[in-house]
Amino acid sequence: MIQDAGLELVASRFPHLGKGLRLLWGHPEVVTYVDKLFLDTRGATRRGFPPDVMQALVEIRALHQTIARGESVAAQAATTPRGHGGRRGRW
Repeated sequence: MIQDAGLELVASRFPHLGKGLRLLWGHPEVVTYVDKLFLDTRGATRRGFPPDVMQALVEIRALHQTIARGESVAAQAATTPRGHGGRRGRW
């Protein structure tokens, strides 16, 4: 789960976005979801986000990518056969 003040800021101002971020957290789709928020798909009728909300969304996206990379590295290490890719038999 997202433990971040940025999420609380986004959720307080845009509850539907907070709900979407919570539902998608931990899944690769979070990055796509946030990226789509930055695009105008309504024919220039969007007003955009206030600067503090925009910054929070950028930070949430970056946090998710950092965590996802860390989990990916940990998963690879856990599935690497013993004796491959590291020192052999010294431990």
